[in-house]
Amino acid sequence: MKTVFIATDFSPASRNASLYGVHLATFLGARIVLFYASEYFPPPPGESPYDSIEEAKSIIESKLLNEVMAIRITEFQPVDILTEMGIPKDIILECASRYQETIIVCGMKGEGKKIKRLMGTTAVHLARNSKIPVMIIPEEADYVPVRSIVLANDFSVLTDIHTIDLIQAIGERYQSKVYIVRVMPNHTNEVSELSFRSERFVQKLHHLHPEYKFLRSKRITECLENFIRDYNIDLLAVIPHRHNILERLFSASMTKKFIFHTHIPLLVLPEIKIHLQ
Repeated sequence: MKTVFIATDFSPASRNASLYGVHLATFLGARIVLFYASEYFPPPPGESPYDSIEEAKSIIESKLLNEVMAIRITEFQPVDILTEMGIPKDIILECASRYQETIIVCGMKGEGKKIKRLMGTTAVHLARNSKIPVMIIPEEADYVPVRSIVLANDFSVLTDIHTIDLIQAIGERYQSKVYIVRVMPNHTNEVSELSFRSERFVQKLHHLHPEYKFLRSKRITECLENFIRDYNIDLLAVIPHRHNILERLFSASMTKKFIFHTHIPLLVLPEIKIHLQ
């Protein structure tokens, strides 16, 4: 990973995500880009509308520089700033794609210890549509070294092993413990479920001594929550292909009362598919 691309809206949740992103980039030796996107640049309270887009961008850049001062670890730590006008969910992807080996970091607002369902928000749009890895940071998630990772197993036979390159890079840098977890219904025969075990992915992560876990439950979110708590997990990773675990986590059909309880970051890995000849 060469670039940590942090999307901010200057909210407390974004500030927390920015702090996390800066620590992550520092540990991984990656470039830091702090980005703000807006469909409209409103004037500060009590001030007249801006005379031009250039004036608006200049004011936003000043705010970004102030944010840099608040989030960087050392006085001389380099943090690039960038601002563009456009629909945030689209312009973030466009601008982040200009950089090589990038991860997008963004925040999501919580209520106390509970993280709201994010249907229709920028974070979920990024998770579902980005071709770049996205890390979503809950508002109350403090940065800690990533010592333990859950990779939720929803691999397709067409999922290329390079889909988890970032897990490998983070895991090797932090010397993380990796659990490859598959949640299965209570009535499912575990012997038949073993057919889902992907030796390709286990072998790719073999330096990290990955441990395969089959969990029995019809309630995937609750099951993962319990596993995260019991094993002191620092990062949850998923691969968002259609009808998979991510859709089950954020599906509107689950109920308006659905709340995903977690304090840890969610890493969404865009699926790379094997090209069949």
